[in-house]
Amino acid sequence: MTTVADPPPPGTGEPPLLDVRDLKVHFPIRRGVLVDRTVGHVHAVDGVDLRIVRGETYGLVGESGCGKSTFGRAVLQLTPVTSGEIRFGGIDLRSLRGEALRRQRRHMQMVFQDPLGSLDPRQSVEQMFREGMSAHGLAKGNISGRLDELLDSVGLPRTALRKYPHEFSGGQRQRIGIARALSVEPQLIVADEPVSALDVSVQAQVINLLQDVQATYGLTYLIIAHDLAVIRHVSDRIGVMYLGGMVEEAPTAELFAEPLHPYTRALLSAVPQPDPRYEDSREQILLSGDLPSPADPPPGCRFSTRCPWKQPTRCDTERPPLRTVEVPGTTAAHQVACHWAEGIRDGAIRPTRSTSVDAALPAGAATSSTSASGTPPSTGGS
Repeated sequence: MTTVADPPPPGTGEPPLLDVRDLKVHFPIRRGVLVDRTVGHVHAVDGVDLRIVRGETYGLVGESGCGKSTFGRAVLQLTPVTSGEIRFGGIDLRSLRGEALRRQRRHMQMVFQDPLGSLDPRQSVEQMFREGMSAHGLAKGNISGRLDELLDSVGLPRTALRKYPHEFSGGQRQRIGIARALSVEPQLIVADEPVSALDVSVQAQVINLLQDVQATYGLTYLIIAHDLAVIRHVSDRIGVMYLGGMVEEAPTAELFAEPLHPYTRALLSAVPQPDPRYEDSREQILLSGDLPSPADPPPGCRFSTRCPWKQPTRCDTERPPLRTVEVPGTTAAHQVACHWAEGIRDGAIRPTRSTSVDAALPAGAATSSTSASGTPPSTGGS
């Protein structure tokens, strides 16, 4: 494997390693007994732009059903794409077929959410590694030494080569999944909820492992997760998805310090804080209503049906583009898809309905409870 000591920092002006433009993934809704006909589409991903530079860790978050996992699979051509452009290293992936696409996939690997389900139960660890390396012409030279290097890079002993997936713990299986991805020397790894299926006691170990192998091999990450603490810890930039679209994107520190989109503010307010004094006094935003169906999204802003700051004009009729907003005190690019982001930030636009959790509760109820009038946003996976 090629070792890279210092990956280039993000934001250096270099061309992106991954460049996604206006990506759409629509799944047809079919009905009929004798004749199968399409009666609509589920807009799982609906016009997403995303760019990741080499050596960067990009975190993609959103509540359950927002389309973030579908987006990750579409980038790797594991899910059919309806329209849009996906360029990896300047190469248009959607134009590749057959052997050309297979060769390109060597440079793009995935770490799956379920470590057991992603491993072949009939293959030993050594067979898994050798299969991928052979498929891409890498099973040459000192194979034994390369297998040792793979296991050492993920903290597993050489005896693991002869074992099968059922003989390992969940954390060890995820390490094997990471090592399998590394075996073909990729440039980009898409990690879909890499620690959500693991015990809390081993989540930090796997996250630290991902950071270690990134520093060693100069990897670029797209990490999809619902755990905001994990994303905050590992990401250089964060994108927030809602109902198939990107609603905000910013460097990690800027996003957590000053979220501009109402949905991002609500998402961050749902994260409990360890300090009870701060937890009791901090802003907790309540969103009324249910998440709209991706089969019938609102015609204007996707968040307009739940937004406490919804205005009588534009919100219901005009879908806001992802645009750059200047944030005082920083030169970092902060993008948001909201018509009124500046007014909400500056306090010029006030909520048109209550955003307080306490206001929706009966007298004496705890602030952590929810009422029938609304629920805090979920941070579950998609």
